[in-house]
Amino acid sequence: MEIIKQIIFFIIITPIILFSKQYEYEVSIFGVNCADIYINYIDTLYNNQEAIKIEYKTKTKKAIEYFFFVENTYTSIINKYNYDVLSFSKKTKQPNITNNINTYYRNDSLLYNNNQNYNNQYYNIFSLLHFLQMNNNKDSFKSLDFLEREGKIYDMVLNKKASLNQTKYKLSLNINNDLSKNAIIENTDIFTWGVFLPNAKREIIINTYEQIITKCQFSIGLINVKATLK
Repeated sequence: MEIIKQIIFFIIITPIILFSKQYEYEVSIFGVNCADIYINYIDTLYNNQEAIKIEYKTKTKKAIEYFFFVENTYTSIINKYNYDVLSFSKKTKQPNITNNINTYYRNDSLLYNNNQNYNNQYYNIFSLLHFLQMNNNKDSFKSLDFLEREGKIYDMVLNKKASLNQTKYKLSLNINNDLSKNAIIENTDIFTWGVFLPNAKREIIINTYEQIITKCQFSIGLINVKATLK
């Protein structure tokens, strides 16, 4: 009887182990390590759809907390096959700014918690990064012309350079005022703000053999920020 229980437990728990991945990145600014990013990818079911839960957690290192404390969680649930965003939430804490964003479904439409429509025909930054690392040699399921960010739509240009086991993307983003709606929040968190700064240079480096992002970096002027896989 005990053996049967162990077999049943193994059958139940194995898919959870097989279809969850965790990665850790270190963030540096001006060469100083200042924060850690923990990323979890978990297979799940959402609204009767096979889905992937993507969770980013960012926290400043203890030595930096005294000067600028940051503790952010970004969660996207996406359709496993076409990368539609099924759910998005964000909880962030930093000096003078606290963000709390959620989405919900009503009449088959995805809405932000202020009742504004969430345009999930486009990638958000998290679903885009996951698509690039998993499918960088395949055609996209969705438009790669635009990117959604908290109610705003950005024109997106991806320049790709591939070598033997590595692919580099340069990502350009510019606000599209014609497609954008009102921002969900007036002031976003520092990491989202930095990624979407106008005229910033953004680079994504992927190990194509292991299908994993090894480094993301963006720079503007003298400011250079890197997130490197540990």
